Amino acid sequence: RASRAMRALARRAPAPRLWYSCAAAAVAGRSSRSRASAERFEAVAPVAVASERLPAPVKPPQFVRRVLALVRKFWRMVYRLVRLGILTSPAVLTAPVAFMGPQAANELWWSYVVWAIEAAGPTIIKLAQWITTRPDLMSSNIVERLKSLQDDTKPHSFRHTERIMRKHFGRRWREQLRLDERSSILGSGSIAQVYRGYHIQDQQEVAIKVLHPNVHEIIEEDTAILRTIVSFFEAVIPNLKYMSIGETVDEFGSLLQQQLDLRTEASNLARLRKNFQKFEGCTFPEPKDGLISEEVIVESFIRGKPLLSMKGTEEATKLSGWGCRIVLEMLFYHNFVHGDLHPGNLLFTEDGKIGILDAGICMQMDEEHHANMMIIITAFMKSDGRSAALNMVDYSRQNQARNVDEFVAGIVKIVDDSHQQIFFDHAGEYVTQICALACKHHVKLDPVFITSALAMKLIEGTAMELDPKVSLVEIGLPMAMSDLTWSYMKLPWAKKNAQAAAQ
Repeated sequence: RASRAMRALARRAPAPRLWYSCAAAAVAGRSSRSRASAERFEAVAPVAVASERLPAPVKPPQFVRRVLALVRKFWRMVYRLVRLGILTSPAVLTAPVAFMGPQAANELWWSYVVWAIEAAGPTIIKLAQWITTRPDLMSSNIVERLKSLQDDTKPHSFRHTERIMRKHFGRRWREQLRLDERSSILGSGSIAQVYRGYHIQDQQEVAIKVLHPNVHEIIEEDTAILRTIVSFFEAVIPNLKYMSIGETVDEFGSLLQQQLDLRTEASNLARLRKNFQKFEGCTFPEPKDGLISEEVIVESFIRGKPLLSMKGTEEATKLSGWGCRIVLEMLFYHNFVHGDLHPGNLLFTEDGKIGILDAGICMQMDEEHHANMMIIITAFMKSDGRSAALNMVDYSRQNQARNVDEFVAGIVKIVDDSHQQIFFDHAGEYVTQICALACKHHVKLDPVFITSALAMKLIEGTAMELDPKVSLVEIGLPMAMSDLTWSYMKLPWAKKNAQAAAQ
């Protein structure tokens, strides 16, 4: 009777195969006759299920999926723009009151600006960090107000950190590392924050770096917005394309993307440690094998204090020279430059060295770019404006210069004027003038030149705070000349430009 009842129920409302099997097994335990009925019932059940199976969903065509992806991306950009607009509007509207009113209003306004930059996300924070390294372009008041953004942004919750640790190192990660909510946060930047932890097996302190949540999406959206804005202005003002702003934005976005994979930082640190293994003046953190992933990295802990705290001490002159030599060796000898050498990433270690942190951004040029960069920068160091200008023109990717002679004359004038104040002591001002000349005469500048010049300016700014008498030219010119011979001899166009400059 039970078997007949089950078959009748199956005919009225077919159920999944697993349900039939369970029911059949229950019936089978009653008697041998019931067991036989159950076996026959189980045999016919799949047929009923198969006849009732729903067809598989049909995927939309590929072009439809692409259109939908573009629509989603567009609306994310719109949402991001609206959010940025909401954050910036109060600062823009209240700026007149802040600067013309009482000091209390000014303090309140700056507090909001710093908060809004933090709330705007990693891309805006990174731009603010760059501003703090350019006192030659921004007033000292602005630089001082934004300095807290170098390594003191709002940290994310420990719950996020714990989830990331479990995701990449497994549920038993606490058997390798000692880290909890009471662990001190060493710093929180635009991309990640760093904890002080403890490596149980090695019995030593370590630095544990964890990415902030949602940084991938925010940086992708912000980079797309910047590209759109640059493309619009280049379409409206065609001469802007000769300043390579679009390429610079792409490079900026690419460098930020590098920081989003902490395995890249581990690789960069390994290379930098190898490059400077014979140099006694600096040290880099060492990544811990087996504790490196895309979103979290564990490194050796470097004890020290901010490098600029050594200003006015006996070691200041030596440290200043070391800082200049480090970046020039990166640029000239190794062709592998740390791209984020702001003061927050530089320490004076307990053993008297310069500790260099946060190697997520490193720049490397191909052979031709590197050789040309060396030729141009060395020409500026030698006050040879003609050679620098000719190399800029001849290497232009869109060689549509209207008047080469006027461009060369403009560069020569800039260099001649710099005799009163050394060129690289005022690099930001001169690079701005060079960009204006390039725009006027349709000379498309290679963004590598601008990036390299500003990298040198960045470290020199820190070095000059330690020792105002330091000269990047005195240290760098012998290094550049010793490595420059192969650049001229190896590449035919380099010999051609050298001969043209000599005429």
